[in-house]
Amino acid sequence: GRSGAIRVTPVSSLRTTAVLCCVRTLAESIAGLKLNVVKHGKQGVKEVQQNNPIHQLLTIRPNNWQTSFEWLEQMMLHLGLYGNAYNEIVRNSSGVPTALNPLHPSRMDVEEIAPGVLRYTYTESSGGRTTYAQDQIQHVRWMSNDGINGIVPTELSKEAIALAQCCERFGAKFFNNGPRPGSILEAENGTTPQAQWQLRHT
Repeated sequence: GRSGAIRVTPVSSLRTTAVLCCVRTLAESIAGLKLNVVKHGKQGVKEVQQNNPIHQLLTIRPNNWQTSFEWLEQMMLHLGLYGNAYNEIVRNSSGVPTALNPLHPSRMDVEEIAPGVLRYTYTESSGGRTTYAQDQIQHVRWMSNDGINGIVPTELSKEAIALAQCCERFGAKFFNNGPRPGSILEAENGTTPQAQWQLRHT
C-alpha cells in the first residue's frame, strides 16, 4: 500500500484506545459472570449440577494453567478481535471432558467436509499441523454469514480503526514536537504591510 498507510489487524487494533477499552470491558465483564451447568427438572425447576465434571471445568479450572476467569477472558478477547474462539476438548478414556485448552484463532482453519460436518486444522507454533474432528473442538462464533466461521469484528471496522490510529499518531507527533499555540493580533486602525512584516519576524 501507500507509504505510511495503516494496516489494521486484530492485534494492531488493540493499540487503538477505543478498541482496547471495548474489548477489555467486554472480556472482563463476561469473565466475571458465574457459569453453571444446570439440569432442567420437573415443572421447569433448574438444578445446578455441581458434581458434573463440565461444571468443574467451567467454574474452577478449565485446564492446568488457567483459572475460569482467565480462560473466559481470553475467549472473549478472541471473540472480540477474531470473531471466533476455539478450545481443544481433552477427554479421559471414558470420554469425559477433563480440560479445555485454548487454541489461537489466527492459526485455525475450518472447513465443511460434508453437510453439517466440520474439520478443524490447527497450525502449531512449531509449524506442524494438527487436524481435529468436530467433537474435539469447542467453537464459539460471533455473528456468522456461513454458520461456520464468525465474522471478524476488526475487519468490519478496519476503516474506523485506521482513522482512530491516524488521529492518535497525529496527536502524539503534534505534542512531541513541542507545539506552540498561534497568536492573533488585532489593530483598531489596521496596519501597514511593513508593520505586519516586522511583527511576524520579531
